[in-house]
Amino acid sequence: MVPGRRDWREAVADPALVAGTAALAGRARRVASVCAGAFMLAAAGLLDGRRAATHWRLARELEEEVLGHLGPEVSVAAVNGPRAVVVSGTEAAVAAVAGAFSGRRTKRLRVSHAFHSPLMDPMLAEFEKTARELRYAPPAIPVVSDVTGARASEDELCAPEYWVRHVREAVRFGDGVRTLEADGVRTFLELGPDAVLSAMGAQAVADTEESAFVPALRRDRDEERTFATLLGAAHVRGVTVDWQRVFAGTGARRTDLPTYAFQRRRLWLDDGPGAVTDAGGLGQAPAGHPLLGAALELAGDDRVALTGRLSLATHSWLADHAVAGVVLVPGSAFVELAVQAGDRTHCPRVEELTLERPLVPPERGAVHLQMAVAALDADGRRRLTVHARPEGADGEWIRHATGVLAPHTAPEPAPVTDWPPAGAVPVDVTGTYDHLAGQGYHYGPSFRCLRGAWRLGEEVWAELALPDAEAADGFGLHPALLDATLHAIDLLDGQDPTVMTLPFSWEGVTLYATGATAVRLRLTPHGTDHMTLRLYDGTGAPVAEVTALRVRQVTTEQLNAATPAPGDLFRVRWTELPLTRTDSAPEPRTLTVTADGTFGPDSADGSGSTPAPRVVTVTAEGDPGDDLPALARRTAVRALAALRQDLVDVPDGAPLVVVTRSAVAVHADAVPDPAQAVLWGMVRAAAVEHPGRFVLVDTDDDPASAAVLPAAVATGAPELALRAGTVYAPELARATDAEPGPAPALDPDGTVLVTGGTGSLGRLLARHLVTRHGVRHLLLTGRGGRLPEPGALDDLAALGAEVTVAACDATDRDALAALLASVPAEHPLTAVVHAAGVLDDGLLTDLTPERLEAVMRPKTDAAWHLHELTRDLGLAAFVLFSSAAGTLGAAGQANYAAGNAFLDALAARRRAEGLPALSLGWGLWDTGEGMAAGLGGSDVRGFAGEVPNKD
Repeated sequence: MVPGRRDWREAVADPALVAGTAALAGRARRVASVCAGAFMLAAAGLLDGRRAATHWRLARELEEEVLGHLGPEVSVAAVNGPRAVVVSGTEAAVAAVAGAFSGRRTKRLRVSHAFHSPLMDPMLAEFEKTARELRYAPPAIPVVSDVTGARASEDELCAPEYWVRHVREAVRFGDGVRTLEADGVRTFLELGPDAVLSAMGAQAVADTEESAFVPALRRDRDEERTFATLLGAAHVRGVTVDWQRVFAGTGARRTDLPTYAFQRRRLWLDDGPGAVTDAGGLGQAPAGHPLLGAALELAGDDRVALTGRLSLATHSWLADHAVAGVVLVPGSAFVELAVQAGDRTHCPRVEELTLERPLVPPERGAVHLQMAVAALDADGRRRLTVHARPEGADGEWIRHATGVLAPHTAPEPAPVTDWPPAGAVPVDVTGTYDHLAGQGYHYGPSFRCLRGAWRLGEEVWAELALPDAEAADGFGLHPALLDATLHAIDLLDGQDPTVMTLPFSWEGVTLYATGATAVRLRLTPHGTDHMTLRLYDGTGAPVAEVTALRVRQVTTEQLNAATPAPGDLFRVRWTELPLTRTDSAPEPRTLTVTADGTFGPDSADGSGSTPAPRVVTVTAEGDPGDDLPALARRTAVRALAALRQDLVDVPDGAPLVVVTRSAVAVHADAVPDPAQAVLWGMVRAAAVEHPGRFVLVDTDDDPASAAVLPAAVATGAPELALRAGTVYAPELARATDAEPGPAPALDPDGTVLVTGGTGSLGRLLARHLVTRHGVRHLLLTGRGGRLPEPGALDDLAALGAEVTVAACDATDRDALAALLASVPAEHPLTAVVHAAGVLDDGLLTDLTPERLEAVMRPKTDAAWHLHELTRDLGLAAFVLFSSAAGTLGAAGQANYAAGNAFLDALAARRRAEGLPALSLGWGLWDTGEGMAAGLGGSDVRGFAGEVPNKD
């Protein structure tokens, strides 16, 4: 089969070069020739029928070193890169070569035939006979041969002897990639069933920053989406894509994008080689590891420094590792870091690693890692230290781990093929994680790897597997899988369930194989606090070994002491703005938008010598029976009409001043009006879309404020508040522990209501409430009243939580009242989290009243109904999930920003009444689904300053 050949040739115009490899035993090379037009697909299929598939893995050795150990029964089968060589032949001969490199990491491949070895000689004559029966044609696209590693001539490709050489000679994939790179190729599109060539090719190029490898297909991933990703990646890198053919028959049509008021100012983010995010542009080497960003070899003394950045947003699996309610970076992650440092410094054995202090990632923000590897000492060992510091902090680096790296000299252990071992007694592990949760170990899905276990004397033998096999990509041994081996300690005899322990010392850590997604464990205890771990793969071959793991007791107080202080939670603070009195500021004209949508007369003629800014005051006079949300929506609709009309009437871009009354709380004792606050959210978004066109001014009824308005507007500040003639401007200030106060304690016997609880955000929040706040009764609501898939929250039941899912539209007051009445008396409602919301993004000029109200209702009406229906229930917490768009503005989200500004004002109003309330202005949630599901990489980078943690 030639995956995607038709779509690829029709979509990507004029590929420059084609190459293949033997990742599928020569099949890929004939795929390349078919795509190039060298011979027909049927002929390639005939050749494929003569050969079987084989798999390869990277090996870390140079070809020149291997050649000296070969014999008549073993050959070099592939040279996949400067440090990746495969040998093939008889089992004994191959084992002898591997034995010569016992100090290096090797991997035995499972294959059906010993391709590219002397064992293929008996079939060469028959294969050549078949090859001579085929018709050949010169390729339409140049082919880089991985038999020679250079461009192939027409005569070579049309000669049967060339294809016979495929079977016998080594595959020079690495040379072929370097030839392509030398010819100026920087974009490599892989046609095959998975991304194995892309991973291997990235190791062969000299310039990893400029080259991109993109697969057309990925195993266990949607084919259409993966192929679309290939086309998009090719397009952004300058490859011509025939989009007309790509979308033929789909009904898609071209749409003109709206223009933007750039006004000759550069607004694009720098995100290319040489930017601050590019390690090579900073004079460092990319580390190429999920936990590390860059490596730096220090001149003159053989020292190496490795740096990285960890956060719960970028490494979400860390949030699944909590002890006593505190999320910790597992000790296994430090082991992985040490192994990576050892590999880079030719000391792959972690002789010892001591964890001195737990590393607690902040709930918001990130920590910077710094790993220093010292020069070789007299014994050929290297000292290692791992430090961390909160991002943006100026304090001292905290040392979390120290260790010693050493060369690996011991031979690889013998495989264990008897599984489970003879005489082993099966152990039921179904309740293990419930038992661990009762002891204070809260493991989320990423760390729940224990699949089965057996006891043999004092030892425990177990099977473990990562829930997501793709998570292992890039790791030597994924920390979640290594940490899960420690969960089997709970099955050992003599363990005290009342004591919490953590690993603090690892000795004799050796990794024999990388990228494991499942392992078999042999756990040997030496007392209650000392044990040996041996890990094997499914064939019994060794994966890793820890000769001595030591654990020690840890207390909740110690873990809480390691928790970092809040670092990136901000609030809006109003500061007095000095004003220079001047008579040159024009007297503004006032334009009023009434409830029926008509425009009132100007209050001034604006005849001054300097053009006066127009001032619009928006009011909404509703019916006597209207509630606050209805008034807020009417206000927003009137404002939308006024703003759109002004953009049409005044194309010269002169600033429009939007005046509100009591929309913001300047002083701590002030109470904002939610119906006016919606204007601030809407205009903030409009100001992002139309830079320099809008000014927000909130005023009181004091005549002194009216008198100072012209001079205040003349300062050029985009947002102002006038109070008794004093001018204030907003700024973001870092929140302290006392602002908003400690998190309330939630009664485990009470019920917590989460609106929008069936969505991706709601499900994350449900887990957070259970694992971090001890909630045991959850009521999750959504309009449909169902989870995206059955059992989506079954893991919470395993933690002892009872989850009820109900259908309820919170904008329907009667339906919400009935839902609240259904909460059982034995588990009364004690907290509310309003996380519901919808999006209908569009520029201000494209919004309609219907689109505006449809987005506002789930925010404004639902929050107001929750406020009124629960105000007398004595809630411990009333949490509103707002958005940074309401405070900072967001292009295309004027309706969404207006609704969230209402939530912020409602929270302030509740607190003024002595009721609990917290409004959190979140940014983009990286859940991969829900409202943010359609955003691509460039969209996410545009929101980079607003992305919070998942918890």
